Amino acid sequence: MRKFLLGLLCCLFLQTATAQKNKALPDFKKIENAILEDGQRLYQMEMATRLGVEIFTNDLYDLHAKTGGYFPYKDGKLFKCVFYNKLAEAEIVATISFDSTFNAQNEMVNTTLRPMNWLEKDLYKMNEHALDDIKRDTTFYKFYTNTTTSLLPFVDKNHRSIYVITKSLDPTVVIFGNDYQIDFDNAGYIASRRVLHDSLITMETSSKDPYADESMEAVTHRHSGGTGEYMTPTDVCTIMLNQKKSCWQHQVVIGPNYVSVWYCDVNEFQATTKKEWYKFNKSHDPDLEKDKPVAVGEKQ
Repeated sequence: MRKFLLGLLCCLFLQTATAQKNKALPDFKKIENAILEDGQRLYQMEMATRLGVEIFTNDLYDLHAKTGGYFPYKDGKLFKCVFYNKLAEAEIVATISFDSTFNAQNEMVNTTLRPMNWLEKDLYKMNEHALDDIKRDTTFYKFYTNTTTSLLPFVDKNHRSIYVITKSLDPTVVIFGNDYQIDFDNAGYIASRRVLHDSLITMETSSKDPYADESMEAVTHRHSGGTGEYMTPTDVCTIMLNQKKSCWQHQVVIGPNYVSVWYCDVNEFQATTKKEWYKFNKSHDPDLEKDKPVAVGEKQ
């Protein structure tokens, strides 16, 4: 009887320990899905912006002097970039629409002057407040030479935000970081804002070594505790914008405790613990060296 009870207690202990261990791990699938969904949405907003601005700049010369700004948004299955005039009650002077393929053959350009709809009025107000905040507070928002910025609105049942991303004007350089999230209340005023990366990371789209292998299997950047544990939606957006012209196979983000991996060929994202990542790659976590005690007389 004693042996039976002892065996039962051992089983219960092992089950409890296993449950606690599993409970301690984050729900990686939930994290992956949330970041992937937001990152793809930002990518679509930026694609609509890039292509829309390109068409407007090259083809709609007569509207340049009348235009005060622009913003992208999703309208059903279409992604639109709208350009508004400088009137006190701004109107839309051009609407450029794309389907999800962003194929030039399917783009639609409409230059009929019209009033804004309710969603456009909301986005216009958010966009103007964000622009004013960026121009006013040059201590919070950082600017770098040979770069430009995009304001990407994100409005759904969970978000009323504008993401600010920094882009390089050099086509061979990709920038991660110097990005911001501005959150708005229901009236369209700024409720809060935060820096998404606490640094700016530049990365080449390919190796400058003419003898190097053309593809770069795993390209890595690191996040400190201030940036967060995982790849951000802005990271996903930046990768998707540049992966076709680059030689990247995987993009890896290493956080304080977890690792995020983006597979460029299939647009998939996975997260795991640093321990499992370095075990899988049969390598050593260099961050562990920082915590090693230094013996007396040993060089640091």
